[in-house]
Amino acid sequence: LLLVNPRWLLFLALAFAGGVSIAGNNTFLFPYLKELGAPESQMGLAMTIGTLTEIPILFFGHHLLRRLKSYGLLLLAMLVTGARLLMFAAANTPEQILIMQLLNGLTFPAMWVAGVAYVDEIAPPGLSATAQGMFGAMVFGFGAAVGGFIGGPLLETTGGSGIYLTFGIIVM
Repeated sequence: LLLVNPRWLLFLALAFAGGVSIAGNNTFLFPYLKELGAPESQMGLAMTIGTLTEIPILFFGHHLLRRLKSYGLLLLAMLVTGARLLMFAAANTPEQILIMQLLNGLTFPAMWVAGVAYVDEIAPPGLSATAQGMFGAMVFGFGAAVGGFIGGPLLETTGGSGIYLTFGIIVM
Protein backbone atom coordinates (compact mmCIF):
# COMPACT_ATOMS: atom_id res chain seq x y z
CA LEU A 1 0.00 0.00 0.00
CA LEU A 2 2.79 2.42 0.82
CA LEU A 3 5.02 1.82 -2.18
CA VAL A 4 2.24 2.42 -4.72
CA ASN A 5 1.21 5.75 -3.19
CA PRO A 6 2.77 8.66 -5.16
CA ARG A 7 2.57 10.98 -2.13
CA TRP A 8 4.46 8.42 -0.07
CA LEU A 9 7.13 7.96 -2.75
CA LEU A 10 7.66 11.74 -2.99
CA PHE A 11 7.92 11.89 0.77
CA LEU A 12 10.52 9.09 0.76
CA ALA A 13 12.51 11.03 -1.85
CA LEU A 14 12.52 14.04 0.49
CA ALA A 15 13.54 11.78 3.37
CA PHE A 16 16.39 10.42 1.24
CA ALA A 17 17.60 13.96 0.50
CA GLY A 18 17.38 14.72 4.21
CA GLY A 19 19.53 11.69 4.95
CA VAL A 20 22.13 12.80 2.42
CA SER A 21 22.23 16.20 4.12
CA ILE A 22 22.73 14.55 7.51
CA ALA A 23 25.77 12.73 6.15
CA GLY A 24 27.06 16.02 4.81
CA ASN A 25 26.74 17.77 8.11
CA ASN A 26 27.61 15.00 10.55
CA THR A 27 30.42 13.36 8.62
CA PHE A 28 32.10 16.07 6.59
CA LEU A 29 31.71 19.29 8.59
CA PHE A 30 34.91 18.87 10.61
CA PRO A 31 37.11 17.95 7.61
CA TYR A 32 35.70 20.98 5.78
CA LEU A 33 36.35 23.26 8.74
CA LYS A 34 39.91 21.90 8.90
CA GLU A 35 40.27 22.58 5.17
CA LEU A 36 39.18 26.18 5.84
CA GLY A 37 41.83 26.48 8.57
CA ALA A 38 39.64 26.22 11.65
CA PRO A 39 41.24 25.23 14.95
CA GLU A 40 39.64 22.36 16.83
CA SER A 41 38.03 24.82 19.25
CA GLN A 42 36.00 26.29 16.37
CA MET A 43 34.93 22.80 15.36
CA GLY A 44 33.57 22.24 18.85
CA LEU A 45 31.90 25.65 18.77
CA ALA A 46 30.27 24.78 15.43
CA MET A 47 28.84 21.60 16.93
CA THR A 48 27.66 23.47 20.04
CA ILE A 49 25.90 26.15 18.00
CA GLY A 50 24.25 23.54 15.81
CA THR A 51 23.05 21.53 18.80
CA LEU A 52 21.72 24.53 20.72
CA THR A 53 19.68 25.70 17.72
CA GLU A 54 17.87 22.36 17.68
CA ILE A 55 16.39 22.78 21.16
CA PRO A 56 13.81 25.51 20.39
CA ILE A 57 12.63 23.73 17.24
CA LEU A 58 12.15 20.45 19.06
CA PHE A 59 10.52 22.19 22.02
CA PHE A 60 8.13 24.32 19.93
CA GLY A 61 7.65 21.79 17.12
CA HIS A 62 3.96 21.39 17.90
CA HIS A 63 3.42 25.13 17.39
CA LEU A 64 5.24 25.01 14.05
CA LEU A 65 3.12 22.04 12.98
CA ARG A 66 -0.07 23.83 13.95
CA ARG A 67 0.97 26.93 12.00
CA LEU A 68 2.63 25.41 8.91
CA LYS A 69 1.14 21.89 8.88
CA SER A 70 3.46 18.93 8.54
CA TYR A 71 4.05 19.14 4.79
CA GLY A 72 4.67 22.90 4.93
CA LEU A 73 7.21 22.50 7.73
CA LEU A 74 8.85 19.65 5.82
CA LEU A 75 9.21 21.80 2.70
CA LEU A 76 10.56 24.71 4.75
CA ALA A 77 13.11 22.42 6.40
CA MET A 78 14.26 21.05 3.05
CA LEU A 79 14.51 24.53 1.54
CA VAL A 80 16.58 25.82 4.48
CA THR A 81 18.71 22.66 4.40
CA GLY A 82 19.46 23.01 0.70
CA ALA A 83 20.20 26.72 1.01
CA ARG A 84 22.45 26.13 4.02
CA LEU A 85 24.42 23.43 2.19
CA LEU A 86 24.89 25.75 -0.79
CA MET A 87 26.02 28.53 1.56
CA PHE A 88 28.51 26.10 3.12
CA ALA A 89 29.86 25.45 -0.38
CA ALA A 90 30.39 29.18 -0.89
CA ALA A 91 32.05 29.75 2.52
CA ASN A 92 35.62 31.00 2.58
CA THR A 93 36.22 31.10 6.33
CA PRO A 94 35.34 29.01 9.39
CA GLU A 95 33.57 32.03 10.86
CA GLN A 96 31.09 31.98 7.98
CA ILE A 97 30.32 28.35 8.78
CA LEU A 98 29.74 29.27 12.44
CA ILE A 99 27.19 31.89 11.39
CA MET A 100 25.46 29.42 9.06
CA GLN A 101 25.26 26.92 11.93
CA LEU A 102 22.58 29.20 13.41
CA LEU A 103 20.25 27.78 10.73
CA ASN A 104 20.77 24.20 11.90
CA GLY A 105 17.57 24.16 13.96
CA LEU A 106 15.52 24.66 10.81
CA THR A 107 17.22 21.74 9.07
CA PHE A 108 17.25 18.25 10.59
CA PRO A 109 15.10 18.88 13.69
CA ALA A 110 12.38 20.59 11.67
CA MET A 111 12.55 17.86 9.01
CA TRP A 112 12.28 15.15 11.64
CA VAL A 113 9.34 16.73 13.50
CA ALA A 114 7.52 17.35 10.23
CA GLY A 115 8.32 13.91 8.84
CA VAL A 116 7.07 12.03 11.88
CA ALA A 117 3.86 14.07 11.86
CA TYR A 118 3.38 13.65 8.11
CA VAL A 119 3.85 9.88 8.31
CA ASP A 120 1.25 9.78 11.07
CA GLU A 121 -1.18 11.64 8.80
CA ILE A 122 -0.76 9.63 5.60
CA ALA A 123 0.00 6.09 6.79
CA PRO A 124 -2.82 3.65 6.07
CA PRO A 125 -4.53 2.14 9.12
CA GLY A 126 -2.41 -0.59 10.62
CA LEU A 127 0.78 0.53 8.86
CA SER A 128 1.81 3.46 11.07
CA ALA A 129 4.77 1.68 12.67
CA THR A 130 5.91 0.30 9.30
CA ALA A 131 5.68 3.76 7.75
CA GLN A 132 7.63 5.36 10.61
CA GLY A 133 10.25 2.64 10.27
CA MET A 134 10.54 3.27 6.53
CA PHE A 135 10.94 6.99 7.16
CA GLY A 136 13.71 6.41 9.69
CA ALA A 137 15.42 3.88 7.44
CA MET A 138 15.34 6.25 4.48
CA VAL A 139 16.84 9.13 6.51
CA PHE A 140 19.35 7.37 8.76
CA GLY A 141 19.92 4.29 6.64
CA PHE A 142 19.77 4.71 2.89
CA GLY A 143 20.10 8.51 2.64
CA ALA A 144 22.93 8.80 5.16
CA ALA A 145 24.74 5.78 3.65
CA VAL A 146 24.58 7.18 0.12
CA GLY A 147 25.71 10.57 1.43
CA GLY A 148 28.69 8.98 3.14
CA PHE A 149 29.46 6.79 0.14
CA ILE A 150 29.58 9.66 -2.35
CA GLY A 151 30.93 12.22 0.13
CA GLY A 152 34.26 10.47 0.74
CA PRO A 153 35.35 10.44 -2.92
CA LEU A 154 33.97 13.97 -3.35
CA LEU A 155 36.09 15.15 -0.43
CA GLU A 156 39.19 13.70 -2.05
CA THR A 157 38.50 15.13 -5.50
CA THR A 158 36.64 18.40 -4.96
CA GLY A 159 37.18 19.23 -1.29
CA GLY A 160 34.55 20.23 1.23
CA SER A 161 33.12 22.89 -1.02
CA GLY A 162 32.36 20.28 -3.68
CA ILE A 163 30.61 18.03 -1.18
CA TYR A 164 28.35 20.79 0.02
CA LEU A 165 27.62 22.01 -3.50
CA THR A 166 26.66 18.49 -4.60
CA PHE A 167 24.58 17.78 -1.50
CA GLY A 168 22.92 21.20 -1.72
CA ILE A 169 21.89 20.47 -5.30
CA ILE A 170 20.54 17.03 -4.31
CA VAL A 171 18.44 18.55 -1.53
CA MET A 172 17.16 21.43 -3.63
